[in-house]
Amino acid sequence: MANKAFSLLLRVALVGGCVAFLFNDLDLNGLWAAFRTYNPWLLGLIGALVPMAFLPPALRLVFLSDRQLPFKTAYAGFLLGMGMNNIFPAKLGELFKISYYKQKSAIPISRGMGMVFWERFFDLNALLTIGVITALALEKALLLVPILSVVGGFWAFLLLDYHLPNLARHLLRLIPFEAGRAFARDVLDHLRDRLQVRFLVLLGIHTALVWIGYCAMFYIMFNGVGGLGLATGQAVAVFAITSMGAALPSSPGALGVYEAAVVLALGWFGVAKEEALALAVTFHLIQMIPMMAGAAFILMGTDINPWTMLRNKSLAQDDTKDAHHGG
Repeated sequence: MANKAFSLLLRVALVGGCVAFLFNDLDLNGLWAAFRTYNPWLLGLIGALVPMAFLPPALRLVFLSDRQLPFKTAYAGFLLGMGMNNIFPAKLGELFKISYYKQKSAIPISRGMGMVFWERFFDLNALLTIGVITALALEKALLLVPILSVVGGFWAFLLLDYHLPNLARHLLRLIPFEAGRAFARDVLDHLRDRLQVRFLVLLGIHTALVWIGYCAMFYIMFNGVGGLGLATGQAVAVFAITSMGAALPSSPGALGVYEAAVVLALGWFGVAKEEALALAVTFHLIQMIPMMAGAAFILMGTDINPWTMLRNKSLAQDDTKDAHHGG
């Protein structure tokens, strides 16, 4: 209970600090003037392109499922998860995605967790790669410390489990509950089976395509709609910083945190706060609205009850029950 309260306090402090940063010395008239410069037809076109950016992530999930997931199911589950991440905090949309795949394609929860791990882990690696380039270009190496710690820690534990499995499993005893330990062992078994060069290379290629798509959308929005004229290197730097901000556990959809990251990064290149904030809010909404609408539509075609799922503290227990019943 204390850990949850502390985690909530940290998220509230992060969001509060970001909002305070955004409104400090903000010219509201200048902000409104920036909004009025945008071409609504161009905004509508970019909004229509947002679903296309989800094609590479869906293909990656088909690959991670060993083609057990049909592409349509993979795409719908990804959209459901992303949409729910914009409604619920702490990236809880992943629970909806995993449950959707279990319901539609009989993928066990533990295997779904393994798929999500590789998906998010390689996203972090991609973000780290972009971050290294950005940090070197901006001479801001401290930006890499948090993500390098997380990514390095995961790689270290995976390699430990691969070469010294007994020691790695011994460390799992630090997990306080038996159900949690059993579930972690099951997930690690899925991950260990995947730790092969061919799999890692192919997953790296899929992930590169995912992030090229994300970066292209960002570039079109900020240079096409905003008319900022950012050089490619500058656009990549801003994209890296905003992606790091959006990855932090904070508010639903990283509201406030994403905007603060955009304003901070664009400020390094001389863009006024009002212009940067207008772009950040507009692009964020263009992404969020289609995702939330699509997620609501997909959810109506399932037996998933959001409130029941959020009250259920352990997906591991559901997986254990399925195993006992031969699922």
